[in-house]
Amino acid sequence: MTVLVTGGTGYTGRYIVEALLAAGESVQCLARPASDTGHLKALGVRVVEGDLEDSGGLAPALEGVDAILCASHIRFARHVSEACVRAGVTRALFFSSTWRFSKVATPEVSAVIEGETAVEESGLDATLLRPTMIYG
Repeated sequence: MTVLVTGGTGYTGRYIVEALLAAGESVQCLARPASDTGHLKALGVRVVEGDLEDSGGLAPALEGVDAILCASHIRFARHVSEACVRAGVTRALFFSSTWRFSKVATPEVSAVIEGETAVEESGLDATLLRPTMIYG
């Protein structure tokens, strides 16, 4: 199986990529052009440059992908979900936040709610994870 990881250059994403590789999965990552991808390339991961703000530009990263694991911010979920549907990628895992349940209305909370709603309405076979804290 080939898994596309978004957020693979981030703190949590690095560990996810390593765990997928250790499990024998084929991994590729979407990264911004300015991202430091040296660690990923050293692991033999295919890195595709792209922007999560542009669902149309995600097509090259989704070629040959069976599933997507999004360790990037949930605010990008609408673009990612739309791109997955167009590419025929049906399995997805998104990291979100327990901010989803906040009673305080902030732009950050709204972004989480909107991202999760996009996933729920996408038709993808998706899982949302809401870790409370991630420690180093």
